[in-house]
Amino acid sequence: MEASDYKSIYGANATFNGEAIDSTAVLVKYTYYGDADFNGKVNFDDYARIDSGFNAHKTGWLNGDFDGNGKINFDDYALIDAAFNSQSGVLGRAPKRSGKWLN
Repeated sequence: MEASDYKSIYGANATFNGEAIDSTAVLVKYTYYGDADFNGKVNFDDYARIDSGFNAHKTGWLNGDFDGNGKINFDDYALIDAAFNSQSGVLGRAPKRSGKWLN
């Protein structure tokens, strides 16, 4: 996800895994397909984002293009549904070791 998208959800001063980010960064997180807002779970908010993205013909992870093919379609809904039905909890960050995150 682009940091500008992340900040549009969590605010201009948002941090990512406790680190300051600028709006040009690309954020990478181990999470479920369908976790549009990078909170570690697939929930109502993610379904609202994919539905809104589909209706407005948007692209990008934040909007529900989970397979990165430039459009929101059946495949993206299949990914979010599979993740919702199989998630076993909230995915968090790995512990910090020697000043660096492990994920």
